[in-house]
This record gives sequence, structure tokens and C-alpha cells, in this order.
Amino acid sequence: MRIFENVNILENGDILIEKETANFHHIYNVLRAKIGEILEVVDIESKTLYITEILDGNGNLKVKNIVKKEEKNTNITIYQAAIKGERFEYFLEKTTELGVDEIFVIPLKRNVVKFKENEKNKKEERFKKILESSSKQSRRLDIPKLKILNNNKEMINSLEKEEIVFVLYEQILKETIDVRNMVNIIIEEGYNNIGIIIGAEGGIDNTEIEEFKKLKNTKIVTLGNRILRAETAGPTILSILNYELER
Repeated sequence: MRIFENVNILENGDILIEKETANFHHIYNVLRAKIGEILEVVDIESKTLYITEILDGNGNLKVKNIVKKEEKNTNITIYQAAIKGERFEYFLEKTTELGVDEIFVIPLKRNVVKFKENEKNKKEERFKKILESSSKQSRRLDIPKLKILNNNKEMINSLEKEEIVFVLYEQILKETIDVRNMVNIIIEEGYNNIGIIIGAEGGIDNTEIEEFKKLKNTKIVTLGNRILRAETAGPTILSILNYELER
């Protein structure tokens, strides 16, 4: 059993889960945890794992062991155009399992899915619950960050903060590179903050490609001869980077 919590350490070194919290309800009413059972508690801020024993029915946990999260050399952010329902949930689950650090949902011209202003907060909360659930399942010590970007300006501002940006694009342009060259660039230049742009079901518009090319350090990348679904491209590129960069 594992939960993510803003950990409250007591003077005696134990952990207290407050009764008013969702985690308290989850532990005792959903999981029906018993006294003496082991509960893994991940501190959201420090990304520290506490192996604890349930002492009572009041949220008191005895700390048995502490595991610190190993720092990664690379931070990977996926800029994913919004895609339909279950396919987007699949994308969230699999990229979380494969170690994505941040996800920005971006507004591209060919997006079929468009979020209304009054529903963005609700959608974000649902997506974050999926990320948390997948983080528990894959035994991560952190939860990927997620934000729905409102407009093109927000997207460009965020992309400009990345050291290098790779745009996955199905059409072969004169400046297109393959995945092997992409990996070599990351390794040779020592990039730590990497952004990856992925389009929706309809791909990325030509005018948007031209805009992305104007950004500093942007590369157009092909994943090969096969055209992957929007929800498959993210997990595929993460799998490659995990292997090649030993993340």
C-alpha cells in the first residue's frame, strides 16, 4: 500500500495522517488497513519514501525505514496536444510509468479536443488523479507535474525555457533528424532539460512547425517509417531515452 502525502513528522519521529484528509479516509475506509500492516508514505515535497507501520486507527504511523529519491540527470517535459478521452488517459498512465517529469497539454490548430475555460480546472484535477494512481502503481517517488496551457503565448514561453526542444513530426523535412541523432545530440551537448512536442490525432500544422523552428535549439525528429498514434508516440520516445540515457 502506498500513498502520497505532505508528511507531518511528530517529535518522536512518527508520522501523523490527519483525520480530515483524503488519505486518512483512503487508508482506513477504502483500503481497510489494519494495525500492524505496512504502509509506504511518499513525501510529495522531498520525494522521500517512508516505510511505516500502522499503529492505530487514528493516523499514527511508526517509521521503520527511509528511502531518498535518487536525483536524475535529465528532466523530460512532454508538450502533448490534447487527444480524445481514453487515449489521453492511456498516454498519461504510460508516460508516468516511463518516468516523464512534466506534461503540458498544448493548444495546437489541429486539436480535435478543446477545453473550455470553465472546465480546465476540473479536467486538470482528473488528469492529476490518473498521474498519482499511475505513480503508485509504478512505485515512483514523485508525481509528474501537469498543466493545461491556455494559449500559444504560454506554450512558447514554456518552450523557451528548455535547453533543447524536439518536435516529433511525421513528414520528412530537409532538417529532419532521426532518433539516433537526437540521442547523440543530448549526450554530446550534455542537455539536462529536454522538451518534446507531440501533436494530436491530426498531427501538427505546417505553420506551427515553422513557428517551432524559430525557437532556439529546436530539432525536427522522425520516429521512422511508421506513423504512430498520438498516445503511442510519447511512451515510445520515453522508452528510447530511458534506455539510451540510462535514466
